[in-house]
Amino acid sequence: MDTYKFYPLSPERWNDFEELFGKRGACMGCWCMWWRVRRADFNRQKGEGNRRAMKRLIDSGKIPGLLGYERNKVI
Repeated sequence: MDTYKFYPLSPERWNDFEELFGKRGACMGCWCMWWRVRRADFNRQKGEGNRRAMKRLIDSGKIPGLLGYERNKVI
C-alpha cells in the first residue's frame, strides 16, 4: 500500500520544492508565482527571479502551499 504524506512548504523543505520543480521552475519558470504577482512582474522575473521571489516568501514565514510525498519522495 502506498503511503502519502503532506507537509507545509517551509524553509526546511525548500530543497524538495526545487527538486520537484526542476531546473526550469516547472512550467516555463513559474515557480508557483503566476497568480501571486502582476503579469508584468511575472514576465520580468520569469525563471530565476520567480525562484528567488518564492524563496523570499517561504523564508518570511508564510506557508504558500503544501508538498506531497509518496514513500518519502516529493511528488
